[in-house]
Amino acid sequence: MLKPLETTIEDLANPQPLAVFAEVLIVTLLLPALGLWRHPHDPFFLQANFPWLLLAPLLLSLRYGFAQGLGSAAALCLLMYAFLRTGRLGSDHYPGSISLGLLLVAMLAGEFCDMWHRRLHRLSALNFYQRTLVEKFTRSYQLLSLSHAQLERRVQANTRSLRETMTYLRTRALLIHSDAPDHRELHHLMMEVLSSFGSLQVAAFYRVDEHNIFVPEILSKLGDPKPVPISDPMLLHALETKQLTCIRPEEAPTTDKSGVVQTSKNLLAVLPFVDVQGRVWGVVSVQAMPFEALSIEHLNLLAVLGGQMGDLLALGSGGGMHQFHTSLLRSHSDAQAHHLAAMLIGFVVDPARAPPTLWATLLQQHRDLDQQWLVHNRHSHRVLLTVLPLTDAEGARGFLQRLEQWCKSHHGMSLAEAGVRIHQVALDGVGSARNKLQALRRTCEIDGD
Repeated sequence: MLKPLETTIEDLANPQPLAVFAEVLIVTLLLPALGLWRHPHDPFFLQANFPWLLLAPLLLSLRYGFAQGLGSAAALCLLMYAFLRTGRLGSDHYPGSISLGLLLVAMLAGEFCDMWHRRLHRLSALNFYQRTLVEKFTRSYQLLSLSHAQLERRVQANTRSLRETMTYLRTRALLIHSDAPDHRELHHLMMEVLSSFGSLQVAAFYRVDEHNIFVPEILSKLGDPKPVPISDPMLLHALETKQLTCIRPEEAPTTDKSGVVQTSKNLLAVLPFVDVQGRVWGVVSVQAMPFEALSIEHLNLLAVLGGQMGDLLALGSGGGMHQFHTSLLRSHSDAQAHHLAAMLIGFVVDPARAPPTLWATLLQQHRDLDQQWLVHNRHSHRVLLTVLPLTDAEGARGFLQRLEQWCKSHHGMSLAEAGVRIHQVALDGVGSARNKLQALRRTCEIDGD
């Protein structure tokens, strides 16, 4: 099956340096070797109507770049000079015009090849951000669509929508440190969401480590679930495929000899929590749920919730710190290598002056590509550090203007009047990302490293 053409750096040839050197040497010496075999009196084809010596530097320049092409041309020029000194060149004088032409063609073709490589690396970096944004947008769209469908059916019985609930869980995940004991509280809240919106009645949540190994310890549960054996076929299938696995005999795996369908005795479904990067953070073994919940629509809802829960666990694994620093280093590296602008912004919120709902709603006013990190300064004020990739100073100004208009329309005051101080640093590739972050931390009065 044909794959669509993509502009990525994987399309470029990337052999080992020794293989490159061998190819340059063979291609460069191939034509003189043929000349010595067929035309000993004119080994470099100087008397031919076409300068065949141009082929080797041209091909190597277009394939590998400036250095390899120029090296090939220089080697041919030195080789012709050596043959002239030994009297085997087939000419009484040194072909200076051909030598100059070899060098110029190699340099021009190599420069265009290097320029194309640099442009391809830049486009690949841009495409990485676009693919990540599309993936996050798809998940947000699916969550919003399912949230509206659930809200229509439960608007009289539930005062909080699925989107509001996930926003609350995201806020809790940002507040949790990786070694904090309240991680279990986040697990309990996630199970309550699955009970309320996923109609789970008896279920258990288990952790999966960074090596995709199932840890048979119940961290949170609904009802009184039975322990799940590590060899359970539905559990193994969910960990292997990283997708929701339910009790559907027509799709269940079979044994090799008897062909008997392998189904779990106690499980109806296994829901993995997979983040946007594809890591499995945990699984939920479902042992009881309403019969109507086995519909395709409801199973799709559980699958979307599993992806959202995986993103929450990834966020809560370091209070957003790991994803924040990864985005910071990547944006700074892209600014150095590809001149892709990015901004680092800090929002300092004074709780004595801020409206009660300002903080929760401020966390929602960000783009899917942005990465946030929540800390506290020496005055115990909350500080929201945000990395804005692919955003220059003008784009950051527009983003802050939208926040200002939103605050005035919802709270009747500006951000400054609501106790929000804003500091920003441009990630322009100058200096180090650590120094940029330290400068912003000092401005926001954040202690520590």
